Amino acid sequence: MSQLSDYRVLCFDIYGTLIDWEGGILVALLPTIETCNMKFSREEILNQDFGLPYPKLLATVYPTLILRLGLAAPSPDEHIKFSESIAHWPAFPDTVEALKYLRNYYKLVVLSNVDRASFAKTNAGSLQGFQFDLVITAEDIGSYKPDLRNFVYMLDSVKSAFGIDAGQVLQTAQSQFHDHHPAREVGLKSVAVTYTADQFHGIYRGKKCHESDWAEVLDRARQYGCEKMMLRTMNLAGAYQNLEVVKRYPDMCTMTLGVHPYHAAEIYKEDGYLERLREFGQQVLEEHPTCLAAFGEIGLDYEYQRAFEDQLDLAVQMKLPLFLHVRSSCSEFIEIIKPYLPKLPRGGLVHSFAGSKDEMLQLVRLGLGISVNGVCFRTDEQLEMIRHIPLDRLQLETDAPWCEIVMSDAISMYLDNARPLPASRKHGKFVFGQMVKGRNESCTMERVAMVVAGLKGLSVGRVADAAWNNSVRMFG
Repeated sequence: MSQLSDYRVLCFDIYGTLIDWEGGILVALLPTIETCNMKFSREEILNQDFGLPYPKLLATVYPTLILRLGLAAPSPDEHIKFSESIAHWPAFPDTVEALKYLRNYYKLVVLSNVDRASFAKTNAGSLQGFQFDLVITAEDIGSYKPDLRNFVYMLDSVKSAFGIDAGQVLQTAQSQFHDHHPAREVGLKSVAVTYTADQFHGIYRGKKCHESDWAEVLDRARQYGCEKMMLRTMNLAGAYQNLEVVKRYPDMCTMTLGVHPYHAAEIYKEDGYLERLREFGQQVLEEHPTCLAAFGEIGLDYEYQRAFEDQLDLAVQMKLPLFLHVRSSCSEFIEIIKPYLPKLPRGGLVHSFAGSKDEMLQLVRLGLGISVNGVCFRTDEQLEMIRHIPLDRLQLETDAPWCEIVMSDAISMYLDNARPLPASRKHGKFVFGQMVKGRNESCTMERVAMVVAGLKGLSVGRVADAAWNNSVRMFG
């Protein structure tokens, strides 16, 4: 399995990976939307296709977008401000500090679909003038990602500038379509920019900031009414770690077993990986049967069909309910899983589901449960989906340390009576007994229940009881 230390160059996509371009666009649109006293979902605004070269896009798109949304024509001043807004699009909170850390160990390269002038504005603004080792834009190449020419051009430039071959270049990006798939076609490794549970061990961006405070996390969860936790397993190595935790806290913790789609490639890089996974599961079921609650997190995330099917076969052998992952592939997911469900009497849970109401209802008709958390409260479409989850299929989760609740006008009224959370500090100023800002914890579970109850027009007690009973019935 590849390690980060195997690479000498990190090649970054910018917008969507280091820069929150969606948030920047939405903020830039607010003056016109507020003037017209209208409301739109995030998707209504962002899912517009204009098919223009990027250098002309911002200048051209604004009046067209306003027209499509049915708003009054923007003023000349609004038009100018929007077309120049790229300079003010925010970086994600830890972007600049992470780049400063990474440049001590890697050459840092930009491969972006914008023009040089646009990137220069962003770099001087929210990226705080950070000095990349090499900047390559669509303007330099004459084509846009996912065109393979962009990646070949980048690799040739890296070889010429630094004498580093493709095998030591890691493409770092958010978009599967624009970056990960074409990167693989030209022989590049790629990673999605996500956080890991290292946060619970005091590790942030590869640096140890404090000792593990897992015991305190459990205590806070109990204080806020969360009595059970199911620890999600991401890969085989993580399964061994989870088992030790579950054995240490048997009254509160259980675990899943499986390989997350993000780690699916590991299965086929190591001989006998699936067999070792099966043997580990069988041993746990024999020696510690109450520890293992479900098979997962498995599922379909773009092209990982083979890993999904192979692990479904293991789940059937172990007679475990499923802990499932679905991202942007619901119809394919249903087609694959449907023949397996008659062999799985306890069915499974689609966790952290943030899709549409129609997709949710299709999954429910298969007999699957639906679990939601803070990431499912972000859009009007998601809130409408939650209102329609049948109570006998609903489960609640936090997905800590990720998926924290982000306050918005759409849900804030449901949390008016929420208990204040414990004090929190940034990880660099960590104090034992306090939460870490930006790190979600299970003590927020009651807030998840309060939002869901508010959306469904039910009491918090009724929603919490239903979700608890559904979880116990499925996972024990």
